Amino acid sequence: MEYFEKQGKQEKQQQDQCELYQQIDQQHSEEQQEQDQRGQQQQAQQEVEEVQEVQEVEEQKDQQKQYEQQQDQKKQEQQSDLLQDIKDGIGVGGIVGGAGAAIAQGGLALYGFSSIGPVAGSLAAATQASIGSVAAGSAFALAQGVAMSGVAAIAIPAIGMGAIIGGGLTLIKKIFW
Repeated sequence: MEYFEKQGKQEKQQQDQCELYQQIDQQHSEEQQEQDQRGQQQQAQQEVEEVQEVQEVEEQKDQQKQYEQQQDQKKQEQQSDLLQDIKDGIGVGGIVGGAGAAIAQGGLALYGFSSIGPVAGSLAAATQASIGSVAAGSAFALAQGVAMSGVAAIAIPAIGMGAIIGGGLTLIKKIFW
């Protein structure tokens, strides 16, 4: 009997050991599964983060591209505006120069300067009589020369100079102000 009791105890011990090993194996298996799941979750999280980083980089590139396009557009608009402003300045300067020439011609006519010389009985005729011999290059000679050359002769250069000055001043204003 003792033999059977001993045998039963040994079998019981073996059975307990087997159950213990099975429990340990099951624990290891569960721990391994948990580790695998954590690893998969971490890997999935890393992949999501990488995708987000790529998307952020793409968004930044798109924003930079939009900014550059806006800057290019502004630059083109400014250049276009500058050219239009210069054209306007040329036009205004030309008009002012032409108008100034016409006014000067009209003013000379009021004083008696004409295309054939001083008008008899005018202020210009009285001035010439008081001067006597008119010196070349004097103010009187210059005024008579302008009057004798006609409006077109002084208006065309005046328009040209007015246009150059008007356009130049507009350009300078745009650059420095």
